[in-house]
Amino acid sequence: MSEPSRCDHCISGVTCEVQSCEYHGEHSECMASGIEVCTCDPIQQCGVTCKTFRPKAGA
Repeated sequence: MSEPSRCDHCISGVTCEVQSCEYHGEHSECMASGIEVCTCDPIQQCGVTCKTFRPKAGA
C-alpha cells in the first residue's frame, strides 16, 4: 500500500477514536486516503492495529 495522505473527505463507514492520529477527523471519522489494518500478534491473532496511524504533529 502506498503512503496515505490526509483527504478533505472521510472514508465512509470508518470511524477513529485515536485523537492523537494525524488522520483523526473532527467527528471521529478517518480522513486518510486509505487504511491498512493488520493483526498485531501473528501468533494469537487476537487483536488488530491500524498500520495507517501517524502521530499528529504537536501531539
